Amino acid sequence: MKYNKYFKMVISFTILLIASLICTNCGNDNSSVIDSETLIMYKLSNKKLTLYTKNVNTDKSNKITFRDKSINKNSVITEYDNCWLLNSPDDNQKDQLFFPYDNGKFVSLNEKGYSLIGASSSSLILVKYDDTDWNLMMYNIENEELSNLNFSSKIDDKSRVLRGSFNKTTDKFLSIYTNQNGTYLLEIINSQITSIKLSEEILNGYITYLDDKFLFIASDINNTKPIKLYLIETINLNESTLPKSYNLDITENINNSILASTPITNDELLLISNENGGNLLSLYKLNINNTSIKKLTDKNIQTQGVKQINNENYIISNEDFFKINNALQFELLK
Repeated sequence: MKYNKYFKMVISFTILLIASLICTNCGNDNSSVIDSETLIMYKLSNKKLTLYTKNVNTDKSNKITFRDKSINKNSVITEYDNCWLLNSPDDNQKDQLFFPYDNGKFVSLNEKGYSLIGASSSSLILVKYDDTDWNLMMYNIENEELSNLNFSSKIDDKSRVLRGSFNKTTDKFLSIYTNQNGTYLLEIINSQITSIKLSEEILNGYITYLDDKFLFIASDINNTKPIKLYLIETINLNESTLPKSYNLDITENINNSILASTPITNDELLLISNENGGNLLSLYKLNINNTSIKKLTDKNIQTQGVKQINNENYIISNEDFFKINNALQFELLK
């Protein structure tokens, strides 16, 4: 009897030990803390999100697993700065925000149909799609409140709201939306919204900024016309003058494939483009003075995302981490 009792105690202790090891790096314990100088690669499975991290200063790597009932192996992840939006294809799983740099916090949005189009230091800009309309929403990161910005548009077969850009210098957020009537500029300053029509055409492309100017690199939705560069300085409802546009001398249709951009000089911008079905990553240099664009290099990389840390650009692939070095070439991080 004594042996049986001892044996049961050993088994119980072993089970507890195994359980504790399995739960290591799960949930929001101390091991899930990720600092701002860390790169994150992810893998999805049902009810599980696994992060593979690498600190760019210490080279320290880690594996962290989060379990949540709303995670699906086919979930779509949209990253914007330090926030992720998870959209699951399962009707029973609601959209949710994930903050990997904030102790791995999950925030359920309680509905489906959200798109993450922008962020500032204290808020996120989202679009909520319903059956007939889309509505502009703001999520306050500090008080965790989701509010309606009282701006909406009817949905038709040409409706789309593009990922926007927030200029920290001017405290402005700019996006583009389209419908069957054309293309519109959408500006947000301190929750105040201004919108004007940019073109009768339905355009598609990439929005960023350089210094105090917003840039829209765009072509028609079918990519049948030359790519144009729109320079946007001020949106004024009382002005009939639209932003100036310039043709860009480039044969590649990169306007729909640009992932990120970063200034090289006050006049030049580095563009990072994900091409060939997501299997080729290319670098381009855009000069806004002479409106020229030049391809620098490319590499076969299946890209998950781009992260800027301390003014350096890093590429996160499905298997490795890369840095764009001073020579504007891809450098594998070991």
